[in-house]
Amino acid sequence: MGQWRDCILPHIATCEHRLYICESRTTCRATENGTKIPITAISRNSIVLASYGQIMVPKTGDAMPFPGITWDRIILDEAHTIKNSKTQTFESVGLLGTHKNTAKWAVTGTPLQNRLDDIYALFQFVGVPTKILRHRNI
Repeated sequence: MGQWRDCILPHIATCEHRLYICESRTTCRATENGTKIPITAISRNSIVLASYGQIMVPKTGDAMPFPGITWDRIILDEAHTIKNSKTQTFESVGLLGTHKNTAKWAVTGTPLQNRLDDIYALFQFVGVPTKILRHRNI
């Protein structure tokens, strides 16, 4: 996340966005002044950097703040992490950005690692209609 932070920081100084780095599943810290806040208090014009582990919904059924936030855009780096649609990581990521206007991006250098099926979970995340995916005729 440090690399993304370093790339973003020079650009947010001239705009109204704020950058937050998640420290846990429920809290994050503002990069501008170090203020620690609950994730549920993130403002609309925010950029939030979080790991896959931090956004995962625990099997215990505990409520998680990330799915309850209306995101304008969700960008998955190393998106091949969700290549298996049967994993808890894929399911947790799928709970993000359920608002119909949320733009979803999947960034990966290795969309196919072992088999063609690896790419279908990525397509599903970014919103390729399931009707198309079901037939696997892309």
